[in-house]
Amino acid sequence: SGILNNSNITKTNLSYTPVANGTGWHLIGNPFPSAILWDATSWGLSGVNATAKIWKESTASYIDISKNDAIPAAQGFMINVTSATNSITIPLADRSHETQAWYKEDEVNKIKLTAYDTEGNTAQESIIKFNENATTGFDNQYDSRFLSGYAPLFFSFAEGEPVSTNALPELTEALSIPFSFTKNSSSTFNIKAEGIDQLAPSYPVYLTDLKINYTQNLSTGPTYTFTSVEGDNPARFLLHFKPVGIEEESTNQSNILVWATNNVINILNPHRQPGTIRVINMLGQEVMHTEMNGDNHEEIYIGLPSAYFIVSIVYKNGIVNRKVFIE
Repeated sequence: SGILNNSNITKTNLSYTPVANGTGWHLIGNPFPSAILWDATSWGLSGVNATAKIWKESTASYIDISKNDAIPAAQGFMINVTSATNSITIPLADRSHETQAWYKEDEVNKIKLTAYDTEGNTAQESIIKFNENATTGFDNQYDSRFLSGYAPLFFSFAEGEPVSTNALPELTEALSIPFSFTKNSSSTFNIKAEGIDQLAPSYPVYLTDLKINYTQNLSTGPTYTFTSVEGDNPARFLLHFKPVGIEEESTNQSNILVWATNNVINILNPHRQPGTIRVINMLGQEVMHTEMNGDNHEEIYIGLPSAYFIVSIVYKNGIVNRKVFIE
């Protein structure tokens, strides 16, 4: 009731509590009786992340809105401030006649991966963008921190921080992007990719499920279906743009066993066979090369950040490839 707002609205120095749940998040509202376009002209974002979020009731999760995306009339939206000194202006000039409940234009060089809970009908979006002005770290102007709802937790990382929009400076064939996935109460899920046909350069896009060591070409099959149980390692998926290249494993039977404990790769070689050991990351790059001396039990200190690796052993009777996780 009352007089409709007809002026800019400015908020300053919204609270910021370090090391707390929901640090920097604020729910504010569209103050006009029409849609507005987020950060279209003179919002003057200072100490405010350049990506906002809207709650999507149909998927029980937050979705990211970036520059020029529409915020419907009477819609609340989340912003994230990065310090206690901040300001945001919602300008009269950015009112819009947009009437759709949700609107988002297709963008070039943006991949949207959505993890769907097929039993509870929830879903979580995660976006990868390419912008020459972005860095590989967290950029307040381009990246967006992850904010969970009731859908599965699904996100990538910028400087080790979970993000729902991850802007990177360049798309290259050697690029590899880890994704974390944690189930909700359901057990069957799928991940659907959108925007692959808008990439430039036009590389094929692959998704590797590290739990079962399976890779799907999303360019030809954009939906990947999988199951998850309690206790699964969240570091489950890898998005990449070329196949992981290792030699094909020999069909000969082998008694060689490979496993990892902390930063050590263990090799049990009961027949004491000499050979060559290669350690390969999930980009297909060799990170270590050494000889297998023929000892019954060999230990190799890897000294690399936590990740999955392929241990490829070439010996007289064939090849053994094993995936290990280095903590």
